Amino acid sequence: MIMFETGLVSVTFRKLDPVEIIKLVKTAGLSAIEWGSDVHVPQTDLERATTIGGLTRESGIRVASYGSYYRPGVQTPDEFEPYLKAALALGAPVIRVWAGNKGSADASTADRDAVISCTQAICDMAARHNVTICYEYHNGTLTDQIDSAMDAITAINRPNMKLYWQYNPSLSREENGNALRRVLPYLQTVHTFAMDASLTRHPLATAIEDWQAYKAILEESPADHPVLLEFVEGDQPEAFLRDAKTLTELFA
Repeated sequence: MIMFETGLVSVTFRKLDPVEIIKLVKTAGLSAIEWGSDVHVPQTDLERATTIGGLTRESGIRVASYGSYYRPGVQTPDEFEPYLKAALALGAPVIRVWAGNKGSADASTADRDAVISCTQAICDMAARHNVTICYEYHNGTLTDQIDSAMDAITAINRPNMKLYWQYNPSLSREENGNALRRVLPYLQTVHTFAMDASLTRHPLATAIEDWQAYKAILEESPADHPVLLEFVEGDQPEAFLRDAKTLTELFA
């Protein structure tokens, strides 16, 4: 039986400092944090990364990943180096990156090839430090729909290349479930939330039937996976604590 590790994506609370986030996660009874590079752990500040990684572990919480905003194919492999150094200072075993800056329908063959070749290069860089690279599963990138995402990850063909997954609010439960099942062999982390097609946020409990269906699919996976809360109603700590309770009950 696989195990689920519950946690938080720090960008859920961009306005809170890392110490406040750690306290919230501990209060909620969650066990992992994905630290973002845009506010909390900038790739330019290795001392800060070391400090935050240490504070996280001292609180009994695991650093699940480093949520970078690096975009292979748009940026060069050399520009990835600061993110890798920051992840190592933080103690993150996984670095999240974005699959370019164009959706699959808009990306040319040259765009796609640039993303793939650059991702291969950064995977090789990360592999020397036993770090895994993951694509965010997101609109506006090559992972905006399942066929393109699978084409990309199979073309990259690196053992330390994985995928995140989150449901697409514009698709049905069945469509999202089918996509998740195809992702499973490459899945690293799941981002959880409750959001409708207009991107309005709701309590996680309102999407409990959806997440029960996705959990059943996740249980078919050969590996354990972090399931991390990302975005809550009004960016409010109270909403997070409420959703964290739902998350832990669901993935207990």
